[in-house]
Amino acid sequence: MDSITKSNLDYFKDKSKIIKLKRQNDTDVEKSIKYLIDKGFKEIVLLGATGDRLDHSFCNMGIVIKFFNQINISILHRKSFLKAYSGKVSLASIKDETISIYGIDKKLKLLPQD
Repeated sequence: MDSITKSNLDYFKDKSKIIKLKRQNDTDVEKSIKYLIDKGFKEIVLLGATGDRLDHSFCNMGIVIKFFNQINISILHRKSFLKAYSGKVSLASIKDETISIYGIDKKLKLLPQD
């Protein structure tokens, strides 16, 4: 929330708990996820994670992989649902539903190394 306007901050200060962190190496989404992990949450569904900026969308999709071993994260966007899986998986579907599967491994350096 480093770019929030004062008027928006004033509007939400009585409606939300606002926690300011000075660390700028993480995105606001990463800061939020780390907070939720620390509070013991097991699952997150990100909404609005694929907005008008492709760089933000790409980053948020990578966050699903980055935090894969720590918390169950999914992204919901219109009629699409993104989720990371590992190992053997069985997916239920309906007739004519499109399912896309992308394989990512440690060689791509996206997944945490053992």
